[in-house]
Amino acid sequence: GVNLNGAKISWNDRKKGQQYSLENIAVVSRSLGGGVTGLELNGHWKWLSTDTQGRVSLNYEIHGLGDKLKLSDVHLFLSSQSQQALLRESECRVTTGILWDIKGGHLAFNELEVGATGWFTQYSLRDLDIVLKGAAEWDLNKASVTMANARLALKARSDHLPPTVISFLIRSGLAWERKTGNVTLSGLHAEGPANMHLKGDLVVQGIADGLSHIGVKGQVATEPFDPKALFVAMGQQLPHVIQ
Repeated sequence: GVNLNGAKISWNDRKKGQQYSLENIAVVSRSLGGGVTGLELNGHWKWLSTDTQGRVSLNYEIHGLGDKLKLSDVHLFLSSQSQQALLRESECRVTTGILWDIKGGHLAFNELEVGATGWFTQYSLRDLDIVLKGAAEWDLNKASVTMANARLALKARSDHLPPTVISFLIRSGLAWERKTGNVTLSGLHAEGPANMHLKGDLVVQGIADGLSHIGVKGQVATEPFDPKALFVAMGQQLPHVIQ
């Protein structure tokens, strides 16, 4: 096995004028028998130019299967803290199993779960929690990612919302292509506050160009719902037209 402690990696992006470092790196690998190797990595990262720092940890077991590589019990954790940025603190958690077809250029992510939580300092948004679940396939040759049945849960707390959390649940097929940069949501079904339901198909464009360039096209239909109940659930005053 391998045991590495106290390592440090620093790099300077002169073009962007940014400095990064990964410190207190600890790496441990050990044989688990039967051709299986376990690996653990821990460390602290810093983005010096923005006074942002955090922790990173990665654990997995690796199996050699000839032309295929299997990673099981994959657990990735990333955190960040900053005194200056809009996002005061954040966490990202990933668990999955990965099968890499090396010759075919294909990655399969089984029982994928990605969770992200952010605590904010502006826009009266206290915290936002997002969890994505499903199975994903990544075609390295076509540079495309697909999820047949993605499930996304979103919860938000804000000074302008009720004390209880506002929740949304979205189920959809998902496809992304690097060539176009588009994300296609097919068979979209969203559930929101006050028993609100949406169905449809959407294409999200311009993601790679930043939030100000994002465009959405498609068709969405709503099932009958009570507008009064929705306003109450969102903590908003009823407009005079529906009072």
